[in-house]
Amino acid sequence: MTQEKDDIITYDYIVIGGGTSGAVAARRLAEGDTNSSVCLLEAGPSHEEVIHGRIPGNWLLGKEKSHDWNYDTVAQKGCNNRIISAPRARFLGGCSAINGTLLIRGTKADYDRIAAMGNPGWSWEDMLPYFKASETFHPAEWHQSDLTVHGTSGPLHTEPYPHAPISEKVIESFIDSGFEYKPDMFVRGDYEGVGHAVRTAYKGIRSTSADFILHYEKTNLTVRTGIYVDRIILEKNNVNNKEKRDYKAVGVEAHYDATGQSIIIKARKEIILSAGAYNSPMVLMYSGIGPAEHLIEMGISYELPHNPVEGEGGIGLYVLLCGPQARGTVRLSSKDPTCKPIIDHAYLENDLDVAVLAEGCRIGHEVLMKGRGTKNIVVGPWPKTISHPKDLADWKKHVRAVASTCFHPCGTCKMAPDTDPMGVVDNQLRVRNVESLRVADVSILPLINNGHTQAPAYAIGEKLAHMVLQDATVAC
Repeated sequence: MTQEKDDIITYDYIVIGGGTSGAVAARRLAEGDTNSSVCLLEAGPSHEEVIHGRIPGNWLLGKEKSHDWNYDTVAQKGCNNRIISAPRARFLGGCSAINGTLLIRGTKADYDRIAAMGNPGWSWEDMLPYFKASETFHPAEWHQSDLTVHGTSGPLHTEPYPHAPISEKVIESFIDSGFEYKPDMFVRGDYEGVGHAVRTAYKGIRSTSADFILHYEKTNLTVRTGIYVDRIILEKNNVNNKEKRDYKAVGVEAHYDATGQSIIIKARKEIILSAGAYNSPMVLMYSGIGPAEHLIEMGISYELPHNPVEGEGGIGLYVLLCGPQARGTVRLSSKDPTCKPIIDHAYLENDLDVAVLAEGCRIGHEVLMKGRGTKNIVVGPWPKTISHPKDLADWKKHVRAVASTCFHPCGTCKMAPDTDPMGVVDNQLRVRNVESLRVADVSILPLINNGHTQAPAYAIGEKLAHMVLQDATVAC
């Protein structure tokens, strides 16, 4: 299945990126077609080399620079010109091993809207089986779980997020303020109410996408860590090719992260790009796929019909802006594939974003300060030397001064029909005009879900593998 010749190694499938979606896709491709070889490439080390990788609260320990891409945004005009950290994990398991462990799928309306944008197969009902496929849910006696929407046999172990001592008091205050209590709302696709979140941990141990690899024992899956992919190798396609695409992805140029030694890895069937919302568009652009003007600026040759590749960051109460109107970009900073990208999220550059976030903060503050469960417990801001804003105008100033990222970039390789000039992949996640190349991570989402991007990242990996295997069966 695997061949080596003149320092060129060949597999049937190559998956670039061992993060939340990539590890899932690699496992499912391998077990779904045991006669084919699958190679998973990860720039960083194995998850076994990361000391804190299994601790649910490791995100509170601070960024481990050796296992992070160490990205930052450019100065954000809407946030008083502050530079905001944009951490991305750089080891097997990816951000599923450093995030806050929340498994919030988003609302039914999110996915129905994605489908209505010209992407059939991506509605809530279409995606629910893929959400469930990854999960083994462990109910808790205190939690009113809806077992019909949870999975029972996936490698990802989940449980209701354990209570903090004040949790019930906070929920009481929200109910007192008119919010409906919906215990398992965050996996059911509800978006109005108050309830308990599910986390990707069980019995104090974090579960990550690396578990998809760890518990797969067949020999047709090869995991190669410390391999940095520079670009995808494209060749002119046969004029009579079935999909009528001008180019075909046949392999990757990469190098060993430790030594810099070059390596070429070829793919007989398909290449799956799962490098994440920042790195997937980078790999495409270094391969000559992207906005022509920017590629010329960087000195990168291109031959493909171009489409823009753009993207859109005591007790604490976090208010999240889940539907931002502003759109940012990911651009190359150099012709060198190892250089960091230029990331501009354009945070709070849209006045509606500022107004919505400020109003959310105002409401949350009011609920905690006046709600029945917390009004006699929460006495004010911390430290006591500061004061909370008094009106909406003050809250707007406040969010510009302190707003930061919630670490869920997406949309940089937009899924869209051919009529959308901003689209990069179709609803089968195939890159436009390139055969045998798909993108599978949250970069394909045309809009951010009202929740944590971890859940759709797992589902995208599951769905990608299903589509690839289905196409391979039809081809036979």
